[in-house]
Amino acid sequence: MDEKELNLIKNLFNYQRMRILRALQGKEKTIKEIAKDLEEKPSRLYYHINQLEEINLIKVIREEKVNNLTQKIYTANTPDFNDEFNWVGETASRNKDYIFTQLHSHIEAALSAIYNDLENNPSSPHSEASLINASLTRDEWKEVNKKIRDLISERDKENSEKELLHSKYIILTYLEG
Repeated sequence: MDEKELNLIKNLFNYQRMRILRALQGKEKTIKEIAKDLEEKPSRLYYHINQLEEINLIKVIREEKVNNLTQKIYTANTPDFNDEFNWVGETASRNKDYIFTQLHSHIEAALSAIYNDLENNPSSPHSEASLINASLTRDEWKEVNKKIRDLISERDKENSEKELLHSKYIILTYLEG
């Protein structure tokens, strides 16, 4: 992971920016249209749009005159974007406190969803938790982790024409001992 990748990850940890990217995936929209999709005020999105444009995750594809105003039409600049992040390497190590804080936040949200389902919705849950113990070599462990990521990424691409519910997987694996 280099500094550019870290900057990308910091932007993609931002909930609002992820929502904007999803709203633009395969589509062309103005800020007003994005705001409507996200049920937000356009003024709350300008900063995030500028940040995403600055790191080249979205781009202006054209500008249109409407009355006396010029409005920009945006699209995602990430044709194969799949919301997948993997933290390894020196840059990740140097930024471990930031990455850990962000992961902790996502884990807390997942635990809250699981608790809420167990408490209020056990017959029709929106979350699931699994704990699997396995005996693997280091290479097999790496291969299993990659296969899980690939399976989810490929499934996402196969279903691009269907209306999907957004799901988040937090896959934490470690070697004991």
